[in-house]
Amino acid sequence: MFNLYTSEIKPSTSYQQTELLVGEPPSGVNCDRKFESPYGMKCENFSSLIRLLRITAWVQRFIIKLKNDTISGPLTAKEIEETKFMWIVHIQRKHFAKEIHDITKIKSNNIIRQLGLTIDNNGLIRCVGRIEHADISENAKRPILLLMKEAFTKLLIYSYHWNLLHVGVAQTLSQIRQKYWIPQGRSTVRHVLRTCGNCIRYEGGPYKMPLIPPLPKKRVTEYSPYTYTGIDYFGPLYVKTVNGSEKVVRAILLELMLDMTTDQFLLGFRRFVARC
Repeated sequence: MFNLYTSEIKPSTSYQQTELLVGEPPSGVNCDRKFESPYGMKCENFSSLIRLLRITAWVQRFIIKLKNDTISGPLTAKEIEETKFMWIVHIQRKHFAKEIHDITKIKSNNIIRQLGLTIDNNGLIRCVGRIEHADISENAKRPILLLMKEAFTKLLIYSYHWNLLHVGVAQTLSQIRQKYWIPQGRSTVRHVLRTCGNCIRYEGGPYKMPLIPPLPKKRVTEYSPYTYTGIDYFGPLYVKTVNGSEKVVRAILLELMLDMTTDQFLLGFRRFVARC
């Protein structure tokens, strides 16, 4: 099975050529003037990212074959990768149309300044930070911008979480930021991971406090003073604890010692017994 996130395939510009196929429906088809998403599909109808990408890639190959192109065999990693970037371009143009217009017109706004937005040669919006000279990959230096409340983003987060064997929020977010930037990423990843069925099944529900046990017998039985005693020779001596009681009858003895040797302790203990 092709691992989508370990591939070193560079995205080509061929997915940009599908804009005409996405924008206008075929003639004679009774539908809206423009599709809301590529080929009329919606991310909300898919349970995993790889399923969304594979079905989209098969539809795209079918349309290409209508042009008498000879394409056969299973889907390739390049087709899956190009389909993924086609979806990202669609989402960015749908939600960041104003930012794309301002960038092309060399204008600026708060989002562009805060995230350092720029458009690469493939038409993808990327975030530019202060790590341009770091010894890391180009995708980590300039991650692709995604919308936090988009269904595609949820599928992407869950795909990383699944491929990383259901790790926690911090590790999932760290791997995602090697290629993508999601505003409020930590809270977004945490929200998605809370819906993971496998994690919920194995982690179980919240911890339930056990029933309060009955008090021990020595706490409810009447005894003479000093039946149960405790010694805190090394201090400090707490006159009152925060919560709870440990003895039936409580008393504190303050005895002055010359030093902290065993002999002085025995002398002090003898004086205590003599007073009783």
